[in-house]
Amino acid sequence: MVRDRLRRIGGYVSLSVHRLYVRGTRTATRRTAATVAGVAVAIALLVIATGLAVGLATQTTVYGDDVDYWIVPEGGGDASMLVAVGGPQFGDAHATTERIEAIDGVTYATPVLSTVRFVDGPNGEAPILFVGVVPRENMGRIGGVSPDGLTAPERVNPPNREWHGDVVLSSSAAAQLGVDAESTTIHTDGEPFQVRQIESQRAAADLPIALVQLTDLQGLTGGDEFDTADQYLVSTSEPGVRADLEALHPQSSVNTRADLTATQIVETDSALAIGIGAFIITLVIGTLFVVMTAGLELTSDVATVATLSAIGISTRSQLTLAGMGTLVMTVIGGAIGATVGLASLYAINAIVTQTILSVPVASVHPGLAVYGLLASVVIGLISLPYVRYLIGRIGGDGVMR
Repeated sequence: MVRDRLRRIGGYVSLSVHRLYVRGTRTATRRTAATVAGVAVAIALLVIATGLAVGLATQTTVYGDDVDYWIVPEGGGDASMLVAVGGPQFGDAHATTERIEAIDGVTYATPVLSTVRFVDGPNGEAPILFVGVVPRENMGRIGGVSPDGLTAPERVNPPNREWHGDVVLSSSAAAQLGVDAESTTIHTDGEPFQVRQIESQRAAADLPIALVQLTDLQGLTGGDEFDTADQYLVSTSEPGVRADLEALHPQSSVNTRADLTATQIVETDSALAIGIGAFIITLVIGTLFVVMTAGLELTSDVATVATLSAIGISTRSQLTLAGMGTLVMTVIGGAIGATVGLASLYAINAIVTQTILSVPVASVHPGLAVYGLLASVVIGLISLPYVRYLIGRIGGDGVMR
């Protein structure tokens, strides 16, 4: 019984695909193309809007796997990786780090300096987010990049101003620069950096990150005079440390993982609104295209419906056949739209990173294509009641009631 039902469904699908092919190539080429194109455009816009919304919602702070506290300048913000670029900074970073590590319960601390640099690599010049840190033993990843390839400094305070020239690249940074092997030399502002390691794991938000010694980056940016840093990362297992950290700088803000998570939840409201709005608009536009062309198709083909009724084909079977055709048509449009949407997101990221920003603004994930296909199925299902209504109005004499 189950096998017969599956065979019957397969027959409906096969016949629906054949009818759609005939309409698309012979009898109703323009109407079919308009429906498929309408659904494709709607789904492509949905994928693009959702990719941009997800990209906005997944910006993160420069953080380490084992870091419990972030100390940032007051008013400098704490929810974006780019917040420190051009914003307020701390001075005497190495001396302050030594004071932080002297607090009971602190495992390690590191100052962080972030700035965008144009780097010359095998593929030419590309903007890369440089992150300067003071490496420590058993230090977790910073921004998703392991500092193991960096040489630990002999002294923290006073800082060792000797040029190190070591760099660890995230996978996306290595791809942009065309670096596929360690020991490759890249240059920024004429200064050489030797690639010690390429991070195999994806960095936070898949940003193109170059992790270097803090003193090297300070020398490039002019921050060595005042020993500047954008923030401090502190690893500790003692919750009482926070009060001591807050006392270090009167104009600073000490944040925990919970603080940052709460901030991100609040700031993702706009991204969520974009995603929901795009989904609703897509359903409306896609459904309008489908019901309009389905209505035109059925009203222009009433003779076929009347013939099917005359030879004993039930209304239910006709509805199943018409519904299958509608679903097949919307899924084809959804597949085309999802492909175009993903390609557009790749193009948007490429254009933005080459002309405006140093980081991608959109999230590109295969799950967005699945999301687009599911949305096209929903469009087809929403259209079925209207198709049933039209079939019910066509009488056996082929006249629309």
